Amino acid sequence: MHPRAVREKLLHVFWLLLAGGVVLTAPLFGTAWLQPERWITVGIGDMLVVILWAILGWIISRRYLVIGEIIFLCGLIPFLVYSTGSSSSVMTQLDLQPASRIALMSPLELFLGVLGGVGGAVLGLVVIILSFWGLPFHQLIITGHQLLLFAIFGILIHQLLNVLEQRHDRLEALNSQLEQAALTDPATGLGNRRALERDWQTIPRSNTSFALWDIDGLKRINDTQGHQAGDAFITAFCLTLQKHCQPTDKLYRVGGDEFISIHPNQIALETLINTIRADFTQVSTGWIQLEQQNLDAALFEADTFMYKDKQSHHAQLLQVIKQ
Repeated sequence: MHPRAVREKLLHVFWLLLAGGVVLTAPLFGTAWLQPERWITVGIGDMLVVILWAILGWIISRRYLVIGEIIFLCGLIPFLVYSTGSSSSVMTQLDLQPASRIALMSPLELFLGVLGGVGGAVLGLVVIILSFWGLPFHQLIITGHQLLLFAIFGILIHQLLNVLEQRHDRLEALNSQLEQAALTDPATGLGNRRALERDWQTIPRSNTSFALWDIDGLKRINDTQGHQAGDAFITAFCLTLQKHCQPTDKLYRVGGDEFISIHPNQIALETLINTIRADFTQVSTGWIQLEQQNLDAALFEADTFMYKDKQSHHAQLLQVIKQ
């Protein structure tokens, strides 16, 4: 799984944990389970504030995942500071000291660092300092180093996730390039036999023509003029084939001098063959209409017609020579 997807799943889990936390800590906003009247006057009001703010953050995070959660956390910090103050019911029950209240912000500071990196961590520290404004400065300094450590840890985790995502993206790009190279004929840029086999199941069988092309005289050119001339000969035919085929046609090079062209909705294939031969005369072809045959059967049928066409060309050439 992509690290970015893992991060997004973890961030979505955050909202589930938050909902569970609201339920589990509900008694702290009142006085006790046995005094529901205090829930109505104190606890329910505080819970509604958290829930409404969480809903706002969740709505924003539906479109901007990280931003929505940063906004929620930055709003949650002053609310927690207020709810743990000396006049609050939570402070009365837990007897929290200023250092403990500041330390309570450490997990939120860690999460802000993980979400927003340096920017999120600095924003969290600023919100925390402003929320505790008015406390003696030495009390904030005593516990402030803990906040700073959590901020650094959050930033490091943020950077680590970014590095993992970048490396994963590079690996995916390299894998895509390797896959493309494995499916492409390097000399012509057309698909190779592997690409044909991969695409075969998705090729429509209705009203689709399948043609096998074989370049005549390639061996003679390689033997007499060299392989560089032979490669130029292959390239010339490839360009001719691409020139006259439609964008919806699929083209493959399946051998040294053999090409496959597949033409969806190509009815007048004879016209295309004559047009190509007008530009490139030294080619034989055999074509069939696809039905439900497998690839090997289609190649065998087209190959049979191609050899008949090649024999016809040779007979015509001999007749011209005799004349």
